[in-house]
Amino acid sequence: RIHEVVRIEILERIFSLIVTSKPVQAVHFVSLLSRIIREVPQILTADGDTYIGRIKDNFDYLAELAPAVSHALLESVQPIMAANQSFQDYIILVLRKSMFSRELESRVT
Repeated sequence: RIHEVVRIEILERIFSLIVTSKPVQAVHFVSLLSRIIREVPQILTADGDTYIGRIKDNFDYLAELAPAVSHALLESVQPIMAANQSFQDYIILVLRKSMFSRELESRVT
């Protein structure tokens, strides 16, 4: 909440752990992200697109995640989608790309 300097690094680390961890462990990191978004939503929307842009960049890996993790991740960013139309449009685009992917796993996600 207080230290602006490390906010981006914390978000990057959380997303890195979500992508690289096993699904059981990744769900815990998704719940941490959800808690940050729920408790301090102004941090994610106050600096314009700085934080939103970083979150968008990490959603490119959504198709590679386990279905349970990707579902939890989408639920965790719902407050941002409600507040930011461009973020919502980006998530819809990513989901459409996954839906028409050649790989079965990404379509299941």
